[in-house]
Amino acid sequence: MDDHYTFAGEISWSQQFAAGLRDTSGNAVRDIREAFDYHDGKEWVKGIEIEVPVCRFAWESYHSELNQVSGVHVPAPSLLKSLKLSNRKGVWDFYDPSGRIATLYREFKGSDETIGSHLFYLRADLMAEYLGDEFDLLWLVWGERNLHYREMANLRSDLQGAFQGHRHIHKFSRKWAR
Repeated sequence: MDDHYTFAGEISWSQQFAAGLRDTSGNAVRDIREAFDYHDGKEWVKGIEIEVPVCRFAWESYHSELNQVSGVHVPAPSLLKSLKLSNRKGVWDFYDPSGRIATLYREFKGSDETIGSHLFYLRADLMAEYLGDEFDLLWLVWGERNLHYREMANLRSDLQGAFQGHRHIHKFSRKWAR
């Protein structure tokens, strides 16, 4: 889910933040989605329900000359409310009620911006509190190792074998044990 119109400083407390993840009274609801549906050759088989714990601050820069930041992943409203997290000091990290850092958000970019990634981290004790006994955390990492499109065009024939064997796709999964 993307939020285009909330000011960054309002994220942890505004009922306008991520309006699509709120009920009609403005209360935060979990972002539950269907995932991993597949076709078995005859019909579609339902996958599982998952919760997306983050949303994207996608401020549209034309709204303000002072704020040109966009694309930052922040905790979803249900996570913010349940754990009573707040943002401080003009950074993208969030804090618990005691003032301890609760989440970290970092972006990594190469010098020419052809390589990039981002990381969102939530402290393990807070994740355990949020999940309770009712939910499990399944960690699924899926990513393609890829090059900038200009480099891909130059190296396509050299890399064709890796692409055909799907060796450029990184896959990892694990169930978190509390």
